[in-house]
Amino acid sequence: MSLPIPIMPSITPFSERIDRLHRLIASADRILIGAGAGLSAAAGLDYAGPDFEREFAPWIACYGITDLYSSSFYPFDTEEERWAYWARHIWFARFRPDGLPLYRQLRQLLAGKELFVITTNVDAQFEKAGFPTARIFATQGDYAYLQARSGRPRTLVYNASWVTEAMAATRDCRIPSSLVPRHPSTGELMSPNLRCDATFVEDDHWHAQADAYHTFLDASCRDRRLNDPPYSSGRWMSGSPPVPGFFGVSGFFGSAGCFGSAGLLGSAGCFGLSFDFLFGRS
Repeated sequence: MSLPIPIMPSITPFSERIDRLHRLIASADRILIGAGAGLSAAAGLDYAGPDFEREFAPWIACYGITDLYSSSFYPFDTEEERWAYWARHIWFARFRPDGLPLYRQLRQLLAGKELFVITTNVDAQFEKAGFPTARIFATQGDYAYLQARSGRPRTLVYNASWVTEAMAATRDCRIPSSLVPRHPSTGELMSPNLRCDATFVEDDHWHAQADAYHTFLDASCRDRRLNDPPYSSGRWMSGSPPVPGFFGVSGFFGSAGCFGSAGLLGSAGCFGLSFDFLFGRS
């Protein structure tokens, strides 16, 4: 089912929106956080700003890349070029940043709440900010892992030490052929564990977190169906909030709709709040 989202009209004063959000969080039995790229962007991860221009200056000069996202699709001529780029890309987005203040503030705001995170982000910011790893389901992968390019076998390789070595050995936007990563079991060329096609590896950990996520949803909705009136009507927006089974928070409007349309919400009834509505960007 799709995710019903009560909308805060943009004419509502900002202070009133904040007050309503605090009341909703305080009344929630469980908190479901659904987050996408908008949350990391709001937190300050800039894929095209001064940091990118400084760290990728040789690649900008050589290949004309303009930002971290579009450059990930660049058709490098050789594996040595491709992996010199990806070593720096992975370091820049995954290992360089610490837990950002917005994520840490969100963790502090939800301290003491029973919560679960489902995210399409691959930067591990929730983990870095102190959210329990057992309660994080990163559906689209993690920059910190490599996989066989074919998707077989369905195992992942942690890449932190390789990233450090490859960056140190990069010369003229290339790494030595000996550092081009190959799967330790098969010798096959590898790819970052990012969902881009049917070869994406969902390993045992991915499936364990998917199960944990659905267990959280089942427990949250066992005694209260939020898609039943009055919760699905949005009428609480004009008065005191109800005591919900759980309260979904999305980093941007698209996350909530994506999770719902993709079936990741199962048959659970719920409601959510987009930060876009909170900040009047509807």
